[in-house]
Amino acid sequence: MLGSDVQGASTITQQYVKNVLVAQATGLATEAQRDAAYKEATKVSFDRKLREMRLAIGLEKVYSKDDILLGYLNIALFGGRVYGIQAASQYYYGVNASDLTLPQAASLLAIVNNPEKFRLDKPDSETNGAANGYAANKVRRDYVLDNLLKEKKITKEEHDAAVAAPIEPAIHEAQSGCSNAGNAGFFCDYVVNVIRNDPVFGKTAEERYSKFIRGGYDVYTTLNLDLQDVGQGSIDENVPKAMDGVDIASAATAVEAGTGKIRIMAENKDFNDSGDAAAMGPNFSAVNYNTNYDFGGSGGFQAASTYKVFTLIAWLRAGHTLGETLNVTPKTWDMSTFKTCDNQWGGTWAPGNDDGERGTRTVLASTAGSINGGFVAMGQQLDQCDIRKAATDLGVTNAQGETPNDNPGAILGDTSVSPLTMATAYAGIANGGVVCSPIAIERMVNQDGQDTAIPASTCRQGIEPDVAAATEYALHSVITEGTATASNPNDGIDHFAKTGTSDYNQQTWTTGASSKMGLSVLVGQATGDADLRKVYLDSGQAATARHRIWKPIMTAIDDGYGGDDFPKPDTRFLKESSSTCRTWSARRSTARAASSRRPASTPSTAVRLPRALRPGR
Repeated sequence: MLGSDVQGASTITQQYVKNVLVAQATGLATEAQRDAAYKEATKVSFDRKLREMRLAIGLEKVYSKDDILLGYLNIALFGGRVYGIQAASQYYYGVNASDLTLPQAASLLAIVNNPEKFRLDKPDSETNGAANGYAANKVRRDYVLDNLLKEKKITKEEHDAAVAAPIEPAIHEAQSGCSNAGNAGFFCDYVVNVIRNDPVFGKTAEERYSKFIRGGYDVYTTLNLDLQDVGQGSIDENVPKAMDGVDIASAATAVEAGTGKIRIMAENKDFNDSGDAAAMGPNFSAVNYNTNYDFGGSGGFQAASTYKVFTLIAWLRAGHTLGETLNVTPKTWDMSTFKTCDNQWGGTWAPGNDDGERGTRTVLASTAGSINGGFVAMGQQLDQCDIRKAATDLGVTNAQGETPNDNPGAILGDTSVSPLTMATAYAGIANGGVVCSPIAIERMVNQDGQDTAIPASTCRQGIEPDVAAATEYALHSVITEGTATASNPNDGIDHFAKTGTSDYNQQTWTTGASSKMGLSVLVGQATGDADLRKVYLDSGQAATARHRIWKPIMTAIDDGYGGDDFPKPDTRFLKESSSTCRTWSARRSTARAASSRRPASTPSTAVRLPRALRPGR
């Protein structure tokens, strides 16, 4: 109506501008942001119309009418949640837009006039008292055909045949959203978050996501579906999706050494991001336990003793050896003796040992047995910044994407991390110290069949090759005669691993690698504070489920990818200290498999230090 604020966009260009603004709104990060932007883009106001007109005028100065029409057809709403002419052609008729018949094309064009009224998947509904569906669409369709004849775009014969044609949609339900991705739902969501976050797809998160959801892309990912089935099956056999009295999170991520390709990403939940996952029951979640927060993940899980590898690397870099002996007997440490970038700490710290070990052990034995006392003694001789650097050199961040802790508690793994981060770091160790950033996308193809730019893995020498070889050697003893023996596939292929058990046995890990793949498995607390050594699943003790999950997954990886022997370490890393009188074999025999015993508590009074880690493996 003239003189009223309520007037439709008078040109295709203005309608295109409005649709673009709506699309940008749907790409915003939070529901509140999306709602606010959508209301702004669709509100009935004179200001909004003026804004659209200004943008439309600017658009027509840059693009031809044909280009604008193409853009409009690729973004227009065709009823429900169907956007774009190609998606509409597939949904309503099961054909490509280029293969539509004249009456089919006219029916689809009819829909954009009033997407709810003229849509072809609700023939019996009513809106505003007017009959909808096929009858209403036919009236509008024939109006389109009449105008095509009037403008001499079609012949009288073509017009008459099209008008006589019945409305016969063949609805093809499109699978949309990661909830339809089977056991790869969380990996699918990770891919979507990569597209939201990576600047290769656009300058802003809104631009990136909007382009993606309307781009009609075919996305080829790195996931190995056979291995994904094994990973998911291994978790399902050992950890329930939900249980009374305890909220357990389990996750498994495998990253290919030398490429960064994510081959497995599984967890003990069914993916649902509808916003009402809780109402669907405890089996469902939208939180990806495998990833950092910005990629759909949680706040992370305490790394525990899997993080000791970075103390070991810093130790070797500083010129120390695996043969040196240390006093591992628990004691109260003066925090002022721990150094961090020329800064000092205050207070005291009294961590204990899981098996109550006392006396001296070599560094190798301390690694095989995951003896806290040995690692604290190592860390006390190092700069905590060097331990942190060993971690960041292998791509490690905390689950918030930030630099890890540099306090002495990090020696025993008080940093909260994601399995993807740890699998990537261990794959880097297995790759001679060359770490490759994780990638999930192999290829993306647009509607024209053209490849589009995707994120590439960045590979760099994270740690020195000789340090990597010595680290592999030490961690090999963990899986052959130490705390990870229950995870060992024993299939003739070399592996190394490190276990971890956090404060009060709330998070448990096995993280390791073959020469081809890094694999990190978590079984821990999503929420709550249950002691997993006191929780029993159908498959056995919850604290040992990590082994029952890791072993079959790595066996399948070995079957598919094989593996090479790890290089022998330089003998300078194996030298014994002069005070050592036992033989090498005797020292290595001190490494024992993880015990289910829990030591007496040891309080911490450290200043500026998070609560000390309970003894764990």
